[in-house]
Amino acid sequence: AYASIARGFKSGVFNDSTTPVASHASGTLLADPEFLLSYEIGVKGAWADQRVNINAALFYMDWEDMQFRLWCETCGTLGRGSNILANAGQMTSKGIEIELTARPTNHLTFNLGVGFLDAEYGQLNGVTSSRPVERGGQGTIDGSGNRPAMAPEWTFNASVVHEVPFMGG
Repeated sequence: AYASIARGFKSGVFNDSTTPVASHASGTLLADPEFLLSYEIGVKGAWADQRVNINAALFYMDWEDMQFRLWCETCGTLGRGSNILANAGQMTSKGIEIELTARPTNHLTFNLGVGFLDAEYGQLNGVTSSRPVERGGQGTIDGSGNRPAMAPEWTFNASVVHEVPFMGG
């Protein structure tokens, strides 16, 4: 069994700008550091002469001043707009992961994993709608309460590995 508490950060950044004074005035030149506080408890166990292994973890992560890639219409060269990093707010992520490995013979291994993730932006300001306002978009919106991209609620994996000795070993 184990437990951990970790604090991490991602350093602040300067965004590329051809007009740094104007970018600083509009708040698009800098992004402050991002901070993460993570808690995890879990267990790792092996039985039957190491032929059955179970790993399970329960976690909670809290981001503050999270950096987020945003589209800025007034940034970039020649007024064409550009992606920048900005501090968009706060996000929490909590869940559980369980992995099972069984090796019934020296040549056969079964792996099974399942994960549940509950992730949500507590505060996500300054998000730009994917469609421009002139084409029916909503402009800048409040994304608070939404689920982050590429963070599925459920994940599953399974595999079977059969190893065959080749030419005497």
